[in-house]
Amino acid sequence: MFLVTGATGGLGRRIIRILTEKEMSVRAFVRLNSTYSELENRGAEIFIGDLKIDKDIDKACQGIEYIISAHGGAGDVQAIDYRANIELIDCAVKVDVKHFVFISVLGAERGYED
Repeated sequence: MFLVTGATGGLGRRIIRILTEKEMSVRAFVRLNSTYSELENRGAEIFIGDLKIDKDIDKACQGIEYIISAHGGAGDVQAIDYRANIELIDCAVKVDVKHFVFISVLGAERGYED
């Protein structure tokens, strides 16, 4: 089973769509106040939690083989982008996750020059 964080974001929704179209088992990590009915309708298992709470991350990782970390930290970058990923990685090690994918645009700039 895959765990996808940032599941209700643009990228997370696309990842879940692709995985469910391939009939893969997916657990979507969502916040209580998120709109996630589309993910449910696609067949994703919904896990309601908070990436700032270590116990929620531990529970979400149970039975997981693959983690795709696609969440962003609009408000508290330190707690969400940094600390939550450290906890996800630690949990991945504990539960013998086969593969961990980290996706981030933190520090990226909109334009660049050659």
